[in-house]
Amino acid sequence: MEIKEFLEKQKKFDVEEAQNPNYDLLIKFITVWVKDREPEKYAELVSRFKYLEPSLVANQEIASSAETPFDTSNSKDLFPFFD
Repeated sequence: MEIKEFLEKQKKFDVEEAQNPNYDLLIKFITVWVKDREPEKYAELVSRFKYLEPSLVANQEIASSAETPFDTSNSKDLFPFFD
């Protein structure tokens, strides 16, 4: 899986995660199961992640820096007691 494919498919998983309050537990269960029963596949997936990790982290940093910062232009409306 390449970075572009991952980012596209991640959107679907983000929706599923929002609908499942135990999603983190599910991911942990799947990880433990694969590591125990398919150690070669687990090692392959970890290796692929390590290869893509710098790009994934950079993409997250770009996405978070693109978020709109807190707008203080109407601060008197938000905090009228600070005149």
